[in-house]
Amino acid sequence: MMLKLTRNFRAKLCEIDLLYQQVIVQLSIPDRINYCESLIYRTKEDLAATQSSRSKKDLKKILRAGVKELEQLQICCSHTHYRNRSGNEHSNLATYQNYERL
Repeated sequence: MMLKLTRNFRAKLCEIDLLYQQVIVQLSIPDRINYCESLIYRTKEDLAATQSSRSKKDLKKILRAGVKELEQLQICCSHTHYRNRSGNEHSNLATYQNYERL
């Protein structure tokens, strides 16, 4: 995955993730939601495994951007239900609100 980290504290996902910027944004909203969920999951795993404070800071930036993008995508399709990677239905943002505190 190609990531470009910027100094902007509240960077958007398309500003820091070149794969998202060049490929994923062209996909359907459910596919973009799946990508963001996967990114959040992977980033949380990496965050738990790293010891470097610099890496943790960068991973938190990616996580925040992924959660923000996911929230925006869910708002776009709030009138429909979608299934996440585990097969559970979601129709609101409550599942991801705990990530906002990072």
